[in-house]
Amino acid sequence: MQITDPTKSYGSCILKAGTSTGSILYVDSITVNPNPLQSITGTSADSFNYLEDAIMKAYEIGAPFLSAQITIIIKDVGPHYMKRGRIIYKPLKQDSNAQTT
Repeated sequence: MQITDPTKSYGSCILKAGTSTGSILYVDSITVNPNPLQSITGTSADSFNYLEDAIMKAYEIGAPFLSAQITIIIKDVGPHYMKRGRIIYKPLKQDSNAQTT
């Protein structure tokens, strides 16, 4: 499903095709990246602050493919943990029925 607005929970169905060549996402220590969550790309220079956000981004990257491999690298800087009750990254592409990422 392709979503155009992260505040919505509905979108358009898209056909899965091909295989992803692979991607790498980075997670830094909490509160290191002050950028708005939806604008974080997950590169080494623009790392996610929380592991959950990187996982959701990985699902977004893999959603349009029949098969995808995403590597998440946790940087060795400061504490890392999963925190409940916070706003998490909202993927704009998702497949909740046949996720192959």
